[in-house]
Amino acid sequence: LGERRLIGRVQSRLGPNRTGKFGVLQPIADALKLLTKEAFTPKKADRAIMYVAPILFVAPAVMLFAVIPFSRGMIIADVGASLLYFIAVSSLPVLATFMSGWSHNNKYSLFGAIRIVAMTVIFEVPLVLALLGMALMMGTINLQDMVEFQRHFHIWMVVVEPLAFGIYFICVSAELNRTPTDIAEAESEIVAGYLTEYSGMKWGLFYGMDIA
Repeated sequence: LGERRLIGRVQSRLGPNRTGKFGVLQPIADALKLLTKEAFTPKKADRAIMYVAPILFVAPAVMLFAVIPFSRGMIIADVGASLLYFIAVSSLPVLATFMSGWSHNNKYSLFGAIRIVAMTVIFEVPLVLALLGMALMMGTINLQDMVEFQRHFHIWMVVVEPLAFGIYFICVSAELNRTPTDIAEAESEIVAGYLTEYSGMKWGLFYGMDIA
């Protein structure tokens, strides 16, 4: 929300700063607009893969909520290795991204998909190492136990390992294609990357996952 409001100010766009209190209703307005738009499919595209890719892109974001402890006892699945589950599932959208870029039969989409696969491989390694460093300090890879560890010692791990937090934040921002690490889309170079041929709510699902 902060990023949208700042960019809206720079570009003199009213929506992110005027729609609702502090622009919080702008995402809802965007979703309603996308629902009314027609979703085009190129004639030479692989229609099945093009339809399935957005669903596979969003599904991991929903699956992640299963292991996130919202409070004591408020967890859908208390998996022993929930941190590994979190890392593995959060890496799946890159496959859907490549599927979407390849299915369009468009070289710009394919270039964007190749870029995002390469970028994910690059940033996934330090991201995982940052999380494993925290796991080693706590002595567990269970997310609920990690929360209990911080509650027991009355401290946030961001204070104990600020470097790991900084690395994780940068890597996550890069994987979500947030500015300035948005080379996967690079609109000034390759139109809109792997989203070139998407429109309507099929396009909106990709950004819905980023928000989730």
